[in-house]
Amino acid sequence: MTPYAFLRYRSLIHLDLSSNRITYIQSATFSNLIQLQSLSLHNNKIANIQADVFSGLSQLQWLHLQKNQINSIEPGVFSGLLQLQKLFLHDNQLTNILPGTFSNLPQLQRLQLYNNKIANIHADAFSSMPQLRSLQLQHNKITNIYPGTFLNLPQLQHLLLYHNQLTNILSGTFSNLPQLQRLSLSNNKITDIRPGSFSNLPQLVMLNLRDNQIATLPSQLYAELSPISLLNIQNNPWQCDCRVAAFRLRMSGSHSFERQIICSQPVNLQGQKLSDINPEDLICVEPSILSFHRGDDNTFVQEPTVQLACQASGIPSPDITVILPSGLTVSVESEGRVTVGVNGTITITNVTAADAGPYVCTAANHAGSTSATLSVNVQLNVPTTISSPLSTYTDTTGPGTSTYPTDNSYLEPSPTFSLLDAQLNVPTTIASPLSTYTDTTGTGTSTHPTDNTSSYLVSSPISSLPDARVNVPTTIASPLSTYTDTTGTSIHPTDNSYLVSSPTFSLSVLVHHLPSQEPELDPSLSLSVLIALIATAVTVAVLIGFTIFIVFWKRWTRNRSVGPDPGVVFNNTGTTATVTTSGHDLIHHHDTDA
Repeated sequence: MTPYAFLRYRSLIHLDLSSNRITYIQSATFSNLIQLQSLSLHNNKIANIQADVFSGLSQLQWLHLQKNQINSIEPGVFSGLLQLQKLFLHDNQLTNILPGTFSNLPQLQRLQLYNNKIANIHADAFSSMPQLRSLQLQHNKITNIYPGTFLNLPQLQHLLLYHNQLTNILSGTFSNLPQLQRLSLSNNKITDIRPGSFSNLPQLVMLNLRDNQIATLPSQLYAELSPISLLNIQNNPWQCDCRVAAFRLRMSGSHSFERQIICSQPVNLQGQKLSDINPEDLICVEPSILSFHRGDDNTFVQEPTVQLACQASGIPSPDITVILPSGLTVSVESEGRVTVGVNGTITITNVTAADAGPYVCTAANHAGSTSATLSVNVQLNVPTTISSPLSTYTDTTGPGTSTYPTDNSYLEPSPTFSLLDAQLNVPTTIASPLSTYTDTTGTGTSTHPTDNTSSYLVSSPISSLPDARVNVPTTIASPLSTYTDTTGTSIHPTDNSYLVSSPTFSLSVLVHHLPSQEPELDPSLSLSVLIALIATAVTVAVLIGFTIFIVFWKRWTRNRSVGPDPGVVFNNTGTTATVTTSGHDLIHHHDTDA
């Protein structure tokens, strides 16, 4: 939008530019709109707003900026909008509210910031809004609210913070909001509410704390919650132990929220209402570690994931922390390669030699703590079977002719295997090498790693070894061979299969006391060779005989077509007959008949 785009519309009161493709608003775009009261820019593609975009709109009361792509607002953007009453910024990409963003808005009554990505709110972000009545911050990513954030909002009546990521409510967070009537904090991650969090809220009639992670309440909060007529604290994991005993003693049965506290733990009180439980049954038990182990043994192998189990009991359920061999401490809140679950499961990913050593599991609750140590080893391990099947390529593109692009290389993925304990049994199968043949049937000569006249041998055992204790190196190499056809076009029999690649690997072993065995010749292979030799000899003999037969056949056919043998000449005028046969003259003299 260009500057002074609406210069001649000085008396304009309502301007609706919603549902367009506006991405940027330049300074002075709305200059001279001194009568404008409502400006709608929602449902566009605006990403940023400059500081002086709305300057001069002294009569503006409604500003719609929702459903854009706004990710930041410069402080002072709304300065000078002295009559602004409604500001809609919901459904954008805002992540942060800076100090002074909403300063100098003396008439603002409603501010909607829900459905953004706001994570941080500075303490004085909402200062200087004395007429603000409704502040909507639900469906964001707010994790903390600092005391004093909502100071100087004497007319605030509705504050919505549900569906955020709040974890605790500090004392004084909502203090000094004399007109606040509705406060919604549901669907957060609140675990701790400090005394004084809801003090000095004389008009508060509705407080929603359902669907959080609240387990206990300090007894001082009972006096703050009792005056609230619509209090919802359902669907929280209440722990009915010694920590809520004082709160239970203050229950009188006269408030409806008392019957909303239903125990999740301990197991013997699960499902019961706190108001129905005898305070003497609300006890705590010092934790004890029942077991700390890893499966059947304490030897790690190089696997993607390994788990340890530290099982502990106590009332309340103890928190588990683990000291690693490196000295680092991890807990349920920790992130990284080693994590701890709430049930005591310790998960280690990408196990290395550095993971060997002592692991110290500590279980602690309100009544005390205890610990146990588990020592583990890390060994590398070679599998008893290394499998590397080879793939083949079958050419069926034509009757005896196959075309390959020049310099076409084929490479199969390398075989994969795991490393296990270095002292294990030797594999009982050893694969034989593959034979090769030379192809001279086409326009060039190429070598392929298989026999194209018979079935394709991938690998076959040539000997069998009993299990034995060995020493195996920790490094196993498995390079792949490649086949490059550089002959251009070759002629091959139809359905000619070519082995693409034959991965090879080396495995050095030191075997003790192994019985020697002579390699056995494959009988099927010897029979195939013998049959091939016989077939070749028969074929050669047949070809020679057939060639001789053709020569004599042609000569005999020629003699029959001419008549008498052209090699014999009769002369009836003389007494001499000359016979020429195969280049020699035979002369006979005799008398001529009368």
